[in-house]
Amino acid sequence: MYFSWEPLQELKRKLLVLWNTYSFFVTYANLDGFDPSEKQVPPADRPVMDRWLLSALARLVAESRAALDAYDVRTAIFKVEAFWEDLSTWYVRRNRARFWKARPGGDSLAAYQTLYEALSTLVRLIAPVMPFISEDMYQGLSREAAAPGAEASVHLTAYPEERPERFDDDLERRMRAVRRVVELGRAARASAGVKTRLPLPKLIVVFDAGDRDRGALDASSELAEIVKDELNVKTLEIRDQAEGLVKETVKPDLKVLGPKLGKDLPRIRQALAEGRYERRDGSIAVEGLTLAPNEVLVSHEGAPGHAVGRDAGATVALETKRTPELELEGLAREIAHHLNNLRKDAGLDIADRIALRYAGPISAAFERYGDFIAEEALATNVAKGLVGRGHSWKGELNGTSGELEIERT
Repeated sequence: MYFSWEPLQELKRKLLVLWNTYSFFVTYANLDGFDPSEKQVPPADRPVMDRWLLSALARLVAESRAALDAYDVRTAIFKVEAFWEDLSTWYVRRNRARFWKARPGGDSLAAYQTLYEALSTLVRLIAPVMPFISEDMYQGLSREAAAPGAEASVHLTAYPEERPERFDDDLERRMRAVRRVVELGRAARASAGVKTRLPLPKLIVVFDAGDRDRGALDASSELAEIVKDELNVKTLEIRDQAEGLVKETVKPDLKVLGPKLGKDLPRIRQALAEGRYERRDGSIAVEGLTLAPNEVLVSHEGAPGHAVGRDAGATVALETKRTPELELEGLAREIAHHLNNLRKDAGLDIADRIALRYAGPISAAFERYGDFIAEEALATNVAKGLVGRGHSWKGELNGTSGELEIERT
């Protein structure tokens, strides 16, 4: 009998993603006193992230039912796993701030109702194949969220019904384009060694003429705001061509083309280096030859002042010019991030409010972005000058020295 711990460790990792999402919901639902029997916010009135999740959830139910009706348990589980990964790494991560009524914005109820529906549906979807973890989660959701009229067990509930009227194909397509751009933008930041917490002036997006996502993004749409927030850029520009943004370099793969071309290899290499080639449906036409994608090595470098990310049909370019104002905002974001780590070090509960004090050159960030820092750190009082109480820190952030004190209020 073959046995290995590695598949079990991978299964544990996947289940922890689901469990952590469930724990996040229960924790904040209890803190906020969420009542699932409260009047529902109409889906059409919810933010775009909620509408996207409800559409994806409806599609998951339809696909899971179809797979199980065909006795294809494997496909059903893969679909569910992919959904809860998206639920955790995209929906919950993007919407954490909404799960706290003390924060500005009046859409906390919509966020709770959307996540509650997603989790309640998920536990019923997985109940036939994960009977114990689904039961544990169901008990927490039905009792701790005070679900009215809940059955005593998830195994007494009906399997979720299809709701095709909730499908929003266009929104799902556009959200896929958003996530693709965000992934490429992160790669561009990483290649330039620029932290996401440092704001940048502009992101330029180009989808190739035949790409499936061309036209999916509008620079003034709600989805564009998601891209800007995720990549921490001030403006988003959509272009038809990447001319002037990126330099493409094509080299022969010597392991493949060496034996094939023989004495012609230097000539082909020279032509590629000089840019004397054409792209044709993914292949490279050069000196009368057509080279397949696996016969060449392609790299892309941003134009001066740009960091570039690219895949088979899309290019994103980040303007990397920094200004004193952007640097100051980046410092404020770094302080907010560091304060959340200080809260953990001090053993504070997630709901604890604090008094925050600061000193040193980092004061400039507080003077300009004090409200933002206070909101992120749950600080009810922010003051310049230390008093020698509470949990303290002294050091540098983004090359700027300073001191911080936090104290539970």
